[in-house]
Amino acid sequence: GQAVGAGDKKRANSVFNSTILLNVTIIVAFAILFCILPEQLLSIFSNDPELIHMGAGYMPFVALIMFPQSMNLICGSAIRAHKDTKWMLYSQMIGSTLIISMSWLFVEVIHMHMVAIYLTVFIDESIRGLVNYIYYRKKYEGK
Repeated sequence: GQAVGAGDKKRANSVFNSTILLNVTIIVAFAILFCILPEQLLSIFSNDPELIHMGAGYMPFVALIMFPQSMNLICGSAIRAHKDTKWMLYSQMIGSTLIISMSWLFVEVIHMHMVAIYLTVFIDESIRGLVNYIYYRKKYEGK
């Protein structure tokens, strides 16, 4: 945001690319931890063995969701730094509609229970993260 405000598009794009690379590095490390030490990590937040055991089964989903979710966050922040708040509003409205519709379909019609929520978040964040990434690259890279 600071580089954009200063009119330094080259630096802004460099920071964006560095942030993406740093993000992937950190997320890979945490995803590995979430998958190999789920119960130990969950025990930080709860002493209930039943809850920890149940939650451990969902940690791989959380690890997977972190990739598109963080990409969406970084790309969305970069777009907002360019004062393109309308795009973010529209993408959020579409994303919210997608989440509500898919959640209802997966939970009520297909009866996927808790897995439906993780799947819905993954699909939503993947779509919006990819669309925001492409949008940023096409609209702001090289300018």
